[in-house]
Amino acid sequence: MKYKHKLFINLVLFISFIEILASSFNIYISYQDRLEFLSERAHLLVNSQAIALKTPLLNQDKQAINNILEGLSADPGFIQAQILNRDNSEVASITFKQVINAENIIYVDADISSPKDDASLIGKLSIDFYYDSFSQYILQRIMNNFVEIIILLCLNISLVFFVLRWAIRPIEELSEALQRISEHDFKTTIPLLERNDELGDIARAANVFKDNALQLDNLQDSIQQKIYAHTKTLAKEKKQAERENRIKSKFLANMSHEIRTPLNAIIGYVQLAKASAENEKQKNHLNTIFISAQSLLNIINDILDFSKIKANKLDIEETIFDLKEISNQCLVQFIDKASINNIELLGMIPANLPKKLKGDPLRLAQVLNNLLSNAIKFTKKGEVSLYIEPTYQDMENIRLRFSIRDTGIGIEHSKINKLFKAFEQADISTTREYGGTGLGLSICHQLIKLMGGDMHVESQFGQGSTFSFILPFNIPELSSLSEEKNVQAISDLKILIINQNKQACFAYKEFFRELSITSNYVGSLTDAIMQLGDAPEKESQYDYLLLNDYFENEDIFTFMKQIRSMEYFSYLKIILLTSPHYYKQTQELLVKEEIHVDDVLLKPINTGKLYNCLHHLPNKMLTSLEPSDEFWVPTEKQIQLISGAEVLLVEDIDINRALIIEILSDWKLNITTAVNGIEALQCVKTHQYDLVLMDIQMPEMGGFEATQIIREELKLEKLPIIAMTAMAMIGDRDKLLASGLNDYVSKPIDIKILFDVLFKWIEHRKNIDMKEIHINTNVKNKVIDKAAIDIPEFNTIDIKKGLANTVGNKKLYRELLLKFKKRIDDDVFKLPGYIDKDDLVAFKQLIHNIKGISGNLGASKLAKMSLLLEKNADISSDSEELKQFMEECNHISSELSVLEGPTYNQKNIQQLDIVLVTQLIKEINKLILKNSFKIDDTIPVLHKALNGHCQTIFEILHAAVEQYDFNHAKTIMKQLESCIKASNQE
Repeated sequence: MKYKHKLFINLVLFISFIEILASSFNIYISYQDRLEFLSERAHLLVNSQAIALKTPLLNQDKQAINNILEGLSADPGFIQAQILNRDNSEVASITFKQVINAENIIYVDADISSPKDDASLIGKLSIDFYYDSFSQYILQRIMNNFVEIIILLCLNISLVFFVLRWAIRPIEELSEALQRISEHDFKTTIPLLERNDELGDIARAANVFKDNALQLDNLQDSIQQKIYAHTKTLAKEKKQAERENRIKSKFLANMSHEIRTPLNAIIGYVQLAKASAENEKQKNHLNTIFISAQSLLNIINDILDFSKIKANKLDIEETIFDLKEISNQCLVQFIDKASINNIELLGMIPANLPKKLKGDPLRLAQVLNNLLSNAIKFTKKGEVSLYIEPTYQDMENIRLRFSIRDTGIGIEHSKINKLFKAFEQADISTTREYGGTGLGLSICHQLIKLMGGDMHVESQFGQGSTFSFILPFNIPELSSLSEEKNVQAISDLKILIINQNKQACFAYKEFFRELSITSNYVGSLTDAIMQLGDAPEKESQYDYLLLNDYFENEDIFTFMKQIRSMEYFSYLKIILLTSPHYYKQTQELLVKEEIHVDDVLLKPINTGKLYNCLHHLPNKMLTSLEPSDEFWVPTEKQIQLISGAEVLLVEDIDINRALIIEILSDWKLNITTAVNGIEALQCVKTHQYDLVLMDIQMPEMGGFEATQIIREELKLEKLPIIAMTAMAMIGDRDKLLASGLNDYVSKPIDIKILFDVLFKWIEHRKNIDMKEIHINTNVKNKVIDKAAIDIPEFNTIDIKKGLANTVGNKKLYRELLLKFKKRIDDDVFKLPGYIDKDDLVAFKQLIHNIKGISGNLGASKLAKMSLLLEKNADISSDSEELKQFMEECNHISSELSVLEGPTYNQKNIQQLDIVLVTQLIKEINKLILKNSFKIDDTIPVLHKALNGHCQTIFEILHAAVEQYDFNHAKTIMKQLESCIKASNQE
């Protein structure tokens, strides 16, 4: 609405309001005047009649009184009248008419005095008057005023219209001129310039504005022309830059491939060279090359990731994963590096988190690995901790805060903002001292943003830093909370934690709290002795000592000897915590010092490890536990029904073959082996078998083709052929049965399922001579002694599952794990080369072999990763999947290296050939004195001649010889000679 319209309406409304207010006031005054007039008239009338009634009332002349009253009816407003005596008794009254509305009645009265004495009252006259003409009078006044208002309003509106038109017109002209100027019509003439009033001032100001706007418009045209020219130039340069960027990206990808290919070869051949190095010096040199090559490969990977992020080509996956498994693997990867520097590496993961989450486990692991690596690199002493805690959770979603805390060098507050900038570090001196590209944190920051989170840093210079980030995850529908543990049997235990690192003690106390176990901690071995001495009463005794392997200025071996020497501490169980790096050394020292510990746990420690340890160690509180042998075995009667059956085992992987031979030999089956379909056909042609166990995927000839030939060409339709395969879906089963196979056993092999299948298809026997049962193999197999071997807990391998697949045979399981480690060390590095050479057949075959072995030995994660690689038809040598697979293989190999140390408690020791052993010891002593490498050929002969005697000392000797540490070997030989003498006397 225009301003003039608003002004017009407001003026009209204001004038109307004033006129209505004045008219209302006029009506009110008229009303009051009329009412006053009528009241005065009534009083005059009643007073005059009161005077006329004086004499008649005194004489009681009723006739005269009535005549006077009737005379009142001449007044049109008269209603009724009444005359009272002095005693208020009625003398006379008259009613002229009835009135319903009493609002317009006027009540008046007057005293009647004696005609002789005005002061003497003789009566009273009351009269009621009704004035209906009063309302009509007021209504008439209102109507007259309304007409007046209408007439005045019309006159005022006309007046306002003409006045406003006269006053607003110049303003409108000026406004129209300014409007045209705003539309860049600078030829417009500004009106009213000649006026000397306020409008003239506005017009002259507008004229100045017009001149300035004209100059600005000309300047804008000039700038736009320049911008257009610059934009055209920038577009051309941008196009050129994008072209150059594409060329650079292509060059980077090609160079990455070209660099990674020889690097992978270097890393692989260095690993091979390390295995055949002649002395420790060569091994150290090769190890330096290996570490440097890995560092260079990591730098290249960082640069590639950074390039992908900048190009928006890095995708975030959504897969289901186990959070605890991922975090534990990240911690395990750095445990050796941390332990070398005496840094305590801790992981605090609540037990009540969902078991499975949906997100990107590879990128999460990449971020955690980078942050943990930085934390350890910049920490000289103290601890590095990984904390995971939920900040929000419902049925479908969860948000987790990941915090990596260290007690390292810290960061100055002013330099924190530089941390996430690419190619920068907080301080240039940091780069010189610690190295690094400055890309790691930038990549982590970007990855966390891509996953829907953000990173925060808290640091105090000289005291440490905390890097934290919160990430959202989906909770799969079938996910459950972490497996519930039966803690009732161990809840009454009391444990003393002995560790000089307070943060580690707090973490272990939290672990025990989750297991409902009471625990206390002390920070030194001296305090531990005092704490134990203060609790001699039975109800306050500790059941376990959780002892760290390192104390500054204190010796744990002296402490353990002291504990074992005190009779009143004989009940104590000692659990020793150590790292994989020091595992061999610790085991050797325990044997050398003759100290008994109840268990040795490898760091990092978690609730699961402690639970398994406490649940299976015998102690006074665990009388209700189930037997430790939880592996399924068939009954003797079941074995007798199938014993002696001829079974052909067709399996190309030697580790799987050795495993199945061990299982079948326990069931007293005659076993013949073949490594592919061609050998299987030769065996079937020359020998009659009761059953064939057939692997499906083998080199030269697979299981499907071999089965088809057996059925169609050899016509052996009744021969039971059982497939051993990783295919376990319903559709796969139909395919297997349609190809002529009778049944199948899924890999990894489940002992009970395997026996059930064999029991179903082998014809049951009776009256079998057990002495005739033998093992006949095409390959050289040694008889496996089921000795009790110590196998530590692993983060990458489920040893319970692996032992279940080997029927609890720890020695066999240990040997298979060592063969698996050798297979990884020898073959895995070849995988990128197979891809680069387009030899996908060899690539798939090696992946298939690792998948089968890892599944049987309990390395479930590696088996799953192998399956994904095997199914991936478009794999590249620098793919993230292959990188993660090879990293997992390296983790497994690193953990399995502890098995190359000493073994314990071997049973079934055979008779010792003292003459042969003495001769071999003399020969080895000569070789040690000469520092001769020929000792490598003699050591295996001595091992065989010992027949299980002095096995612990022999393992230490073997380790020293492998390191070519001849001085140590000379000392161990003296201990071995004493042990052999003692064994011979027994």
